[in-house]
Amino acid sequence: MTSGLFVLSLILKATATLAATLSLLKLCHRTPASMRHLIVVAGFAILAILPIATIAMPPVVVEVLAAPSFVNRSDPSSVDNAFEAEIVTSGTSSSEKQSFPFSISAVLITAWIVGTALFLAPVAWGLWQVRQLRRCGWPWLEGQALAVRIAVDSGVRRHVLVLRHEHVTGPMTCGLFRTTILLPTDARTWNTDALRRALVHEVEHARRYDWIVHCLTRIVCAVYWFHPFVWVAWRQLRLEAERACDDAVVRRDDAGEYASLLIQVAQTQLRGAREPMLAMANRGDLAVRVAAVLNPDQARGRVSIPTVVVASIGVTVVSAAVGAVTFAQSQRNPQPLPPVLSVVKRNVSGDVQSRLGVPHRNRFVATNVTIAEVIAAAYGNLLPLRADQVVGGPGWMRSERYDVEAKLDTSVGDDEPFAGVEPIDDRGVVDQFAMVRAVLAERFKLGTRETTKNGPVYILMRTGSADDVGAQIKVSKTDCEAISAAGPYTVLVGPDGQPMRPCGVRRRPGQIVGTGATTQQLAQQLTRVATVEREVLNRTGLTGRFDFTLTWTPPPTPGSREAAAVIDGGPSIFAAVQEQLGLKLQAQRGPVRVLVVDRLERPTPN
Repeated sequence: MTSGLFVLSLILKATATLAATLSLLKLCHRTPASMRHLIVVAGFAILAILPIATIAMPPVVVEVLAAPSFVNRSDPSSVDNAFEAEIVTSGTSSSEKQSFPFSISAVLITAWIVGTALFLAPVAWGLWQVRQLRRCGWPWLEGQALAVRIAVDSGVRRHVLVLRHEHVTGPMTCGLFRTTILLPTDARTWNTDALRRALVHEVEHARRYDWIVHCLTRIVCAVYWFHPFVWVAWRQLRLEAERACDDAVVRRDDAGEYASLLIQVAQTQLRGAREPMLAMANRGDLAVRVAAVLNPDQARGRVSIPTVVVASIGVTVVSAAVGAVTFAQSQRNPQPLPPVLSVVKRNVSGDVQSRLGVPHRNRFVATNVTIAEVIAAAYGNLLPLRADQVVGGPGWMRSERYDVEAKLDTSVGDDEPFAGVEPIDDRGVVDQFAMVRAVLAERFKLGTRETTKNGPVYILMRTGSADDVGAQIKVSKTDCEAISAAGPYTVLVGPDGQPMRPCGVRRRPGQIVGTGATTQQLAQQLTRVATVEREVLNRTGLTGRFDFTLTWTPPPTPGSREAAAVIDGGPSIFAAVQEQLGLKLQAQRGPVRVLVVDRLERPTPN
C-alpha cells in the first residue's frame, strides 16, 4: 500500500483498538483495578504491535471505492499520476496541472515523525530527572529494612532500594532494572503505620513492574500523539495502576487510615515542587482514589498468572488479525459507457509480431497479444503497465495469445458510425481503454484491485538550482490551450508562420521529444524506457510547460530497427538526462503501482 494508505489504515486500526479498549473498560467498572489495568495495557500492546503487523502479516484486503474520475486518455497532460499531488493553477485549463515538489502523504508522515520526536522529548527528560534523583538521594536504613520485609511478604525477590530526597514531595517508585523507592525527607517523621502503608503501595508497584509498563506505554503515546483516545487511555492506565496498588494496602490495613494518608500526601504535594515528569501518580485522581478506597463494595485482588498468559495470547491474535487488514483502492470504470461490441478469438498463428494500438479514435484493436498485455494497456493510464505491475491471475493470461477488437454499440439507425453517442471529452473522442475494460469485465469476467508495493523507483530531480537546467529544455511558448480547443484535426499556425505541433511527448528508440509538455509527462515516458524499467516519480519541482529533446543510445536488439539506430559511444539514458536536461535519475525505494488480478476466465463465445 502507499504511505498515505498505510497511515490511514494505521489510524483507523488504532481508533478501533482504543475504542474497544475504553468500551471494555467501561463494562468492567466493577472488576478489580488490577484487571482493568491489564485491559488498558493489552490495548497499548496492540497499538505497539500494529505497525509491524500491518507490514508483516499477509494482507486481508478491504476495498475502498474511489470517487468517479473522467480521464481523457487522448490528452497526455490530463493523466493523473497516482503518486503525485497535483493542483490546477488559476488561469489555466483543467488539463494543465503542476506537481508539488512533495506529496501530501510525505508531508503528513514528516509531521508525524516530528510530532513523535517532540513527544518523546519529555520521556527522555523524565528519565534524566529520575537518574538525578537516584544519584543524589540519601539512603535511609530504617525505611530500607521495612521495605525489605514487605517485599519478602509480597513475593518480590528483587532488591529494593529506599532513598530520601528533598525534591520529592510524595512516595514514588522508579527504575527499569533496579527498583528504587523515593520518599520525601519528612518521611522520617511519619509514624510506623503510615510508613508501612506507603511502602506497601510502592512495593506493589515494583511487584507489578508498573514503572517499566509506564515508560513503554508513554512511548506508544508519543507515536500516536495526534490521537485523542490514546491520551484518555493513558490517564486511565495511570489511575488503574494507582488503584491496584491502593487495593494491596486496603487488603491488609484499615481503609480509613490509608485514605487519610493519601490526603496528607496530596496536601504536601500541592505545597511542594512540581512532580517529576514520569511520576505515575496523578494529583487530579485523588478524589477517585479516595472514593474507591472507602467503597466497601469495590472488588479488590491481584491478576493471576494464567490471566496474564491468556491476555498475552489475545494481544497476539488480535494484533495479527487487525494488522492483516489492508485497504486498497477498488478499480472501477471512470464513467458508464454504452454497450460495447467486441470480437475475441485465439491467435494460434505462431507469428512473433504483435500489435496493440488504436487505429481509430473510437475503436480498439489488438492483434496477437496476451491478455496480460491487454490488461496492462487498459489500466495503465495512457502508458501500459509494466509486466511486473500486473500480478496474480491464471498462467494462460501470459502464455495464450488473442486478437481483440472493441467498438461502441451505437446501432441507432444513423448513417454515421458513432452518431448519437455522447463523447467522453469535448472533442468527440471516446475513452478507448474504458471500452477495453468493459470487454475484459464482460467477456473475461475480470476482477481486479489496485494497490501499491514498496519497490525500486527512480526520482527525477534537478541537479542544481531552479534556473540551472540543461541546454535541451526550454520554457515552451506553444499555446496548448488553443491547440486543445481547436481539436485534434485542426492545424494551427504559430507566430513564426510554422504549423504548431500538438502538445505532448513523443517517444521513439533513443529519443523523447516534448512540445508544451510537463516534467510529469517526461517522468511517465522515462518509466517506459527499456533501460529504466522502474517507476519514475517527478520531484523536479519544475512547473509549467517545456519544449525538450532527449537523445541517448538505446541497447541494441538483434534484428530490430533499434539496432540500426545505435550510435557508438553515445550517452546512456541516465547520462543524457543529466547532460542534456540538467536533471538526474536517483535510485530509491518508493510506492510502485500494482494491479492484482483476482479473477479471470477464458472468454465467452462471440
